[in-house]
Amino acid sequence: MKFKDYKASIDPNSDIFHGQELLYKNFFILSFNEFLKLTNSKIWELSVDDESLNSYPNFMQKHPLCISCKKYKNNAFGFRICCENKINGFGYRLFIKADERHRDFFSDDSLSDDMALILKTKYLSEFDSISMCGWWITDIWRELFKISDESDSEFFINDIISHQYTKDMLNINDKLLKLQNSGEFDTLINSIKNSLKSIKN
Repeated sequence: MKFKDYKASIDPNSDIFHGQELLYKNFFILSFNEFLKLTNSKIWELSVDDESLNSYPNFMQKHPLCISCKKYKNNAFGFRICCENKINGFGYRLFIKADERHRDFFSDDSLSDDMALILKTKYLSEFDSISMCGWWITDIWRELFKISDESDSEFFINDIISHQYTKDMLNINDKLLKLQNSGEFDTLINSIKNSLKSIKN
């Protein structure tokens, strides 16, 4: 179903102010479910309004729709397909996890930004698609996949999953997990946990 037809099927008397965001969200969920039905894929997971994926501790950046590859659920550093604040545009963003929760801004200084750059320049330099700051795949990440009137629920998620950038994301996450399992990231992860302790104190 195209998005314009999906919109037309919704009660016109519904709350317009809150309804537009809900339209995008439900269309995305519909497309994800159609993707699963079409491919019978077992490796992808959709998180909806999962507050643990919002930025911490300031919660300024929210990620209400997020697709993760289950193979990398234990990654301390890994990219996911998501939106940020606005729900009509999607791309790939780095998530940092410690203590089983997404820890985006875990200090009052630039430690988190420094880590993103360390990952990009020291460990992931062969991946040209990573943005200049290290946080995203391409510098226009929020605009990569936008829901428009012509977007079709049958293909929207399928086109994202089959995109070359998603293949890059999986290769990046795979390398990050191998480095993590080898102990290469122990110092970085410990610095996150120490910074979190200082915030709590």
